[in-house]
Amino acid sequence: MRLCSIENGARRLRALLGAATALAAAQCFAGDATPRPLPKIIIDAPTVVQWRDMFSHEEQWREARSFIGGVLFFHSNLPHISDEQMLDWMRKLRAWNLLIELEVGAIKEWSTDGEKSVRLQKGAWDRLTKLGGEIGSFAMDSPRDKAVVDMHLGEDFAVEQTVRFIGAVRRAYPNALVGDIEQYPMAKPEEHIRWIDRLEEGLRKSGLRGLDFYRLDVDWAEFKEPKDRWWRDVKRIEDHCHERHIGFSLIYWASHFNKHVDKSWYDGIMYEGKAYRDVGGVPDQYVIESWLAFPVVA
Repeated sequence: MRLCSIENGARRLRALLGAATALAAAQCFAGDATPRPLPKIIIDAPTVVQWRDMFSHEEQWREARSFIGGVLFFHSNLPHISDEQMLDWMRKLRAWNLLIELEVGAIKEWSTDGEKSVRLQKGAWDRLTKLGGEIGSFAMDSPRDKAVVDMHLGEDFAVEQTVRFIGAVRRAYPNALVGDIEQYPMAKPEEHIRWIDRLEEGLRKSGLRGLDFYRLDVDWAEFKEPKDRWWRDVKRIEDHCHERHIGFSLIYWASHFNKHVDKSWYDGIMYEGKAYRDVGGVPDQYVIESWLAFPVVA
């Protein structure tokens, strides 16, 4: 990924998020009982190739690194990175004081058993730590949506297996945060709220700490007019998380993307930032993320 404009983008993003970040920093939500605070801002790169470019041109995003807390890796990308390359990256992350934020599978076609899902992925996670990395968080990739909508296994099943997954992760990585990513508006606000409450109750009954964060993947291009009503429903989910002392994490991405125009990605996350701020939304964590193999220029 060419990084010639990433510093300018970082300055603009900082201007957008500055007021919201200051407000959120003054509040105290889920962090009191957790091993470490939830990083305020985390980022990813769309592909392994673009990650390589970012690590190879570290001088071009020095300012951007100064206000992020971690970098997001998809578990599926890890096998495509050599030990030699990964060792170099882990050294740089340590030097920059950045944590590894992982997006992982809890309930998927390849495993619907939560504990088995951990066993199948743990070798790749341990490889990161053996090469010098520190895992800051595990974000489960839509376990409710996968179990209930795609696989028709039911919400009871989703709760049971997600709790089992979280328990296995907490035993293996007690200092890491664990959270859930779910989609909106695919699921209604009431469904998100019910899912959060059921999952928290399942964790409590199992003697486990509750969710450290709940991350919403908002496909805002699907919103109908008036769009602010839909953003207010996102705020309802944020408010419920805070009532349950769970950090609220929001993905910022170009839902309306045009893969032929890099600026559409920038315009998209800036639109989302303003739209959510306009309804009073102040997430505890901003996730600047793309899984679309673009933008080429950040």
